[in-house]
Amino acid sequence: MQISNNFLNFYEIMKLFLFEGEYNLTKSTFEEIKLCYNFLLKNKTKSYIYGLNTGFGPMATYSVDFSNYKVLQENLIFSHAVGQGNILPKEFSKFVLLTRLFTLIKAKSAASPQIVDRVLFFLNNKIYPVFYEHGSVGASGDLVQLADIMKGLLGYGLVYYKDKLVNVETLSLPEFEIGLRDGLSFINGTAVMTAIGLYNVYLAKKYLNISIYISSLLTELLNSYDDPFSKELNYFKLHLGQRIISDKIRENLKGSTLVSKRFKKSINSPNIQEPYSLRCVPQILGPIYDVIENASNLLVNEFNSISDNPIFDYKKNKILFGGNFHGDYVSFEMDKLKIAMTKLSKLLNRQLVLLFNPAINKKFPPFQNYKTLGLNLALQGIEFISASTVSENLTLSYPHYLHDIVSNNDNQDIVSMGVNSALICNKTLNNLIDILIPLLFAKMTAVHFNKLHRKLTNSHKKFLGKLGFFELKFDNEREFQENLKNLKDKIIGWKII
Repeated sequence: MQISNNFLNFYEIMKLFLFEGEYNLTKSTFEEIKLCYNFLLKNKTKSYIYGLNTGFGPMATYSVDFSNYKVLQENLIFSHAVGQGNILPKEFSKFVLLTRLFTLIKAKSAASPQIVDRVLFFLNNKIYPVFYEHGSVGASGDLVQLADIMKGLLGYGLVYYKDKLVNVETLSLPEFEIGLRDGLSFINGTAVMTAIGLYNVYLAKKYLNISIYISSLLTELLNSYDDPFSKELNYFKLHLGQRIISDKIRENLKGSTLVSKRFKKSINSPNIQEPYSLRCVPQILGPIYDVIENASNLLVNEFNSISDNPIFDYKKNKILFGGNFHGDYVSFEMDKLKIAMTKLSKLLNRQLVLLFNPAINKKFPPFQNYKTLGLNLALQGIEFISASTVSENLTLSYPHYLHDIVSNNDNQDIVSMGVNSALICNKTLNNLIDILIPLLFAKMTAVHFNKLHRKLTNSHKKFLGKLGFFELKFDNEREFQENLKNLKDKIIGWKII
């Protein structure tokens, strides 16, 4: 895949992340990197340049002889490569490498051509340095986690290689000499929170799409009225998300013989008005759609931005000092996204309760129990999975953006906690799968025992087929856990790119 420094949209970024082949830079992009680095070379001794001939953070007031630049950059990396907690997935390491690479090739960080080549070598040989969940306050860059990754680029520590954790010293790496400010240019930015944040958006889009199918399928299963999803009703509200959700549900219900038409002679639904968890789906999923799209746009902008300090504008002969490494934009958006995903969790849980409770649905037996009531317990157990996981998401949903801890001798006196926000958001998304699968299995059970598959719309038939409906076993309670696992694997493998 050819990489240039041109603006990438969300789907182009995700294709970049998920690509399994070789990455190469365009010739013009590499030339710009050289020009920016040469600009630094020309100005290296003309004045004090933060992180080149000074210390870092509160020690920036101390000058450092330029001849020690290599030691200075390496000291920065090894002093900060101290991450703790769980090792994060290799995919995250790959995404972070690509995100930081994309900043460096914008030719505003004065990164050396060597460090760019080094990152490409690691990516193309599928060597992904290990980094850990704890370490970033998301202010002066994701310092600790990026330092852990940079340590791997220098040839030290653990890396993922061929799906195993190995010591990078055991691999045959080409020689590498660190450039004038390569240490700082690599770690002084928002690459970790941005990469994980973009992946979170990808997952959120996928799970929202599945939830739309789930909601429209429930409308068919309960023979509910279709007017809550009508264009006329939903377009009286001016919100884009509500309109798009209602459009998608109408498309899924197109041609349905199961939904009820109000004011028609043939009315299937036993309910005059369904519970909000069905009737108000466009009004609930609409805001969630809007949050996801806003997060997508913001993370795309962050990915395409220059998050560094200082910034070297070689074309205008300027060195600009400031705080573009600060992660408030990403952190705030990740908190909004996780709140949206927790609201989605609650909606899915309420739909499961609706499907299980005959007093509400007025159609199905308790817990989708089509055998001997009392002797057989059917799907009672899977409701607990949903309830306990929703409860955890509720606890995780407090905004981490507000958990501001002063650090760095009061130099970093207000910080973003962006990586924490992104990782906790990712946790709520991973939890969401365990809320989706009980509901999916329950709806598939209703389809199976009521012999509804042939009566469903083509859209719902394809949806169930994609999730392996015909591969599941509904008659033996001993198979339920395996069914849930199979559904989980299908959802994880569901691709939207």
